Amino acid sequence: MVSAAPDARRSSASLRRAVVRLARERELSVEWWFLRDAAGDADLMGAGVSVLVGAGVSVRVVDHLRTSSISSVLGRLGAHAVAARVAGLRLRIWWRRAAPDVVVLDDGLGGRVLTDRPPPVIVRVTPVAPDGPAADEPVWSGPVAGRWYAPGVAAAGADPAEMSAAEQLELAWSSPAPSDAAAAVRRAAGLPVDEPVVCWPAGDGDELDVMLGWLARGDARFDRPAQVVWVDPNLTTESHARVAAAARRAGVADRLHQRAALSPELARAADASVAGADAPAGIPGAAFDDVVRLVAEVTPGADR
Repeated sequence: MVSAAPDARRSSASLRRAVVRLARERELSVEWWFLRDAAGDADLMGAGVSVLVGAGVSVRVVDHLRTSSISSVLGRLGAHAVAARVAGLRLRIWWRRAAPDVVVLDDGLGGRVLTDRPPPVIVRVTPVAPDGPAADEPVWSGPVAGRWYAPGVAAAGADPAEMSAAEQLELAWSSPAPSDAAAAVRRAAGLPVDEPVVCWPAGDGDELDVMLGWLARGDARFDRPAQVVWVDPNLTTESHARVAAAARRAGVADRLHQRAALSPELARAADASVAGADAPAGIPGAAFDDVVRLVAEVTPGADR
């Protein structure tokens, strides 16, 4: 698996879940290479990488080859060409040790780490391209064995190089309800009557981070800041306090409402709801199980 960098995009949270499933449920050896470190975050664990490590996934950062102590010393001595060759040699050692049967390029980025004769390459198509320095990476133009569409991709065959700059969640818009009835339901639930309300099913820590980031950034489809009803069937005093504390740190505590269940009336009174991050994309193309089948069909040790 090759990605630009650890980030808080919803597509990245979904991919982390898929990689953990590959490592745990399918008993496959999985490595995840990030081209660069997390932007502005020296601790990769803060971007969910700890979940990968806990599942036995090996995590590497390609850019660390350039910034390693060896490369830094050679650079200070002016031996930049030698430093580049050393970094390239270490990258080839990584590759030989990994001996991948299949490579997934998230967002179609990372082709520069492949050998001249790579194994089958799957391009993962996401609804939103990454930002930061890694966004300048060229999109893979070589042979593609299949495409893996992340949740939120609106149409099959989307070009990763032409994706929008602002993340758009797939929202299921509620059926129009009589305004008076909707207002009464919202008031009874302690929700604002004149602001957008979005119901969001609870997920793991990744999904929580995505939700809080979405609340903080806003969404162009709403003309005012939205309110989120975080629906957690396993809601406890401890989980309520944890989510509330995270919302305060993100500065959105006044716009987050936690519930253990959602009545049909309240669902209709909300403006929209968010599908879970693992929900099918709803389009033709390679989904998670298709990718797993391709991995299983590749003969281990085939020529590369």
